Amino acid sequence: MTDTNPLKILVIGPQRVGKTVICDFLSDHSETPKENYKPTQGVRIHQFEREVSTGGRQGWGANRAQVNVELWDVSGDESFKSGWPAIMKDTKGIVLVMNPDVKGQEKDLESW
Repeated sequence: MTDTNPLKILVIGPQRVGKTVICDFLSDHSETPKENYKPTQGVRIHQFEREVSTGGRQGWGANRAQVNVELWDVSGDESFKSGWPAIMKDTKGIVLVMNPDVKGQEKDLESW
């Protein structure tokens, strides 16, 4: 059985931390890496299905369900900040991405 309501998950964080690479990997999107960095403009939505374990009385893994996933690759560019509240509507989960080698990115995450 497939749930018709998508599981909307945002992947957010500062620019140039690898959000698009993570989204491509999780959604099995096999685009070859680009030599030149091209920032996400606004948001890029990956839609796919995954089979998940729902647990239950017989133990973990006994019950399985198909889940529709929307993985939202959100631009870290501050010029898109006015659209962030609309993007966050109906969100079920968030993945925060940062580069610990870049000083000050913890502070950038606070704006989310």
